[in-house]
This record gives sequence, structure tokens and C-alpha cells, in this order.
Amino acid sequence: MEDDAPVIYGLEFQSRALAAVQGGTDDVLFMVGTQSLKYTNQIHLLHLDEDTGALNKQIFSHPAGEVWHLACSPTDRHHFSSCFGRLEEGSSRLAAAVWSLPPEDSEDDTGAPALTQLLELQAQVGGAAGAVK
Repeated sequence: MEDDAPVIYGLEFQSRALAAVQGGTDDVLFMVGTQSLKYTNQIHLLHLDEDTGALNKQIFSHPAGEVWHLACSPTDRHHFSSCFGRLEEGSSRLAAAVWSLPPEDSEDDTGAPALTQLLELQAQVGGAAGAVK
């Protein structure tokens, strides 16, 4: 990218989670997670081609809930964790999960590649002080 023109990318829903994807590659990759209470949230994987300035994207469904934080593995670009909130039984529940991106050539029945959840941790908030257990 010779002129260093800014790159703009729009999301369907609001977002508060952005993370650089490392994982032993020299590519410029970012991951963005959306926040919506009404609709299924998404993980956007963005790949910037520094030579042409082109921005390529992959969008994955994040049905676990609205994404509050993302952290990418420093050694494997296919693994990341998300902290998220979801409504259960009329109250907000916090949780975190470790995910794996699908192979680049995989698609599910809807034509969109699906994330694989490897692990989930749940926080329980209770007591007068709202302590996390």
C-alpha cells in the first residue's frame, strides 16, 4: 500500500471487541466480535493485503452471546477466546469460551463456516456484594 489510504469496514451490529490475530504469521489479521441482544452475534475475521490495500473478510456465527472481549492465541491463528454475555432465565449471564476457526474450505448447511467451541467457562454472580464465584 503505497499511499497508506485508510481502510474502512462496516459492521451490521455494534462492536466493542477487537483483537489482532498473531499466530506465527506475517499477515495483517484482525478479529472483531459484535454485540446484539436481539440477533445472533458474529465474529468477523479481517485480512488486510498490504500490497493492494484490499480487505478480505470471513464472517462466523457466534451464537453463545454478545461479545465483550476477544483474545487470540499467540501461537495458533486458528484459536481464540471470547468473553460474552447472554440472557438466561431473565437475567444476564457472563461466560467465556475457547474457539477454533474452521479450515478455510469448510462450510455448514447455511453456506457459512461454523466455529467449534473447545471449552466454556461460566461466571455466577451472587450474594449481596455481587461476588463472582
